[in-house]
Amino acid sequence: MVELSEEEKKRIEAEEIYRAKVREEIKEEKTEDVKPKKKGLSCLSIIVILIVFFAFLSLVIKAINHLKPIEITKQQTETQSVNPIFDVPSLIGKDLDGISAILGTPQGQDPTKLQIQQGVKQWDKVFNKDGKELLVTYTITDKKIVDFFISTDDPSGKTTDKTHLLQLGNLIEYNSKYTVEFVKAIEDPSSFTGVKIIPR
Repeated sequence: MVELSEEEKKRIEAEEIYRAKVREEIKEEKTEDVKPKKKGLSCLSIIVILIVFFAFLSLVIKAINHLKPIEITKQQTETQSVNPIFDVPSLIGKDLDGISAILGTPQGQDPTKLQIQQGVKQWDKVFNKDGKELLVTYTITDKKIVDFFISTDDPSGKTTDKTHLLQLGNLIEYNSKYTVEFVKAIEDPSSFTGVKIIPR
């Protein structure tokens, strides 16, 4: 067996150390390749998130802008309440003469004796105020009021707005002193030509 010189032994030992070091480095590189990569937000994910956020923000702004006109319209409707033309509740309990003392002389002729003899029991008179009419039906014998009628002020001669009709006469729909009947238009039963007020 050939005995190696000291110089050759050192060279072989150095090669072994070098090989061991290379093997260690290769092993470390493989270990790093096996480690899972940390997941981060990609550019596409960020763009999608931004699009969704701005779309949601746009919807919120539209909803807020949509609510404002509704609130304004509601406030305008509440403040634009109609001043009553006739204060009908204050006329309840009065006869024709009592109403005439308040509203002035009514329009319309009185019934003739012949009409009374023929059995006519009730008659109508019209009171005018601010271009509006209040039709009053009364009993001829005692001038007691049978009912009042206020026609709509809509140019079409009919309306679906019950509240407005009530406001014209300073009325409420349910009251212990009178009953209210909305008179339907013949050609359109879904609308009304006016409101009739009947004292209780």
